[in-house]
Formats: sequence, structure tokens, C-alpha cells
Amino acid sequence: LEDIIGGELVIIRKRLEEHEAILTQIIVHYDQIYSGSAPWMGATAVRTSTEILLEHRLKDILPNPSKGVRTLANLSDQLKRHDRGVNRKVLGSIGVIRTIVGDTTHNLEATKEEYLTVLQRFAEVVEWHLSTPPKSIIDI
Repeated sequence: LEDIIGGELVIIRKRLEEHEAILTQIIVHYDQIYSGSAPWMGATAVRTSTEILLEHRLKDILPNPSKGVRTLANLSDQLKRHDRGVNRKVLGSIGVIRTIVGDTTHNLEATKEEYLTVLQRFAEVVEWHLSTPPKSIIDI
């Protein structure tokens, strides 16, 4: 993807690399967001990475998180209900990732702009997660 997209990807990647040590602890295959051979593959990896990150966050917030289907819609709903640190901007970023990647996954195609958009939104979610530590509902 870096060969296809170039400079725009490098800027977002540098933002995420600042948090790489933490991200690789939470998202084992985090680096897959850059290694797809097509933008839709990278976008799909971004969605999966977002789901894993949010699932990790919810485990810190809820003593017994739901073991139901873990989709971005479900995770977003859980955050709205239980995460006192969530805000509209983050929920909007999650929604953009969900919408764009939902379309790209079904069609197996995405533009480089769509990939860059979801990657940018993922960076926003990561930065929010790290700047707003999750608080267990038990501690409230």
C-alpha cells in the first residue's frame, strides 16, 4: 500500500508509530493495516484493528463484557452506554470506519482515498483511547 499511496500514508503512519509499542500489545497483527496489496485489504485490516482495540477497552470498563457478536456497531453501542470518556467525535470516527469498510468489504474494492480516510479515523480513535484511559464501571 505504501508503494500505491505514498506520502499521504507516511504522515498517518508516523502518527500511529508513536503508539506502536502499545498497539502491538493489544493488536497482534496491527502492522497488517499497511501490508495489504490493495486499499480494500488495508481498510478491512483497519476495521478489524479498531474492533480489537475497542474490545480491549471495553474489557477494562465492564467486569463481564458481552460475548455476543463484536461488530463496530455493537462496540460503539457498548461504548455509548458504559464509557464515560467517549465523545461524539470518536463515535463519528468509528461510524465512518464502519460505513466505508462495510461497503468496501462487500465489493472487494476501495479507493486510496477511502483507505486513507479509515486510517486517519483509526489514528483518531487510537489517540483518543490513549489520552482518555478507560475507567471500570466498578470504580465509579
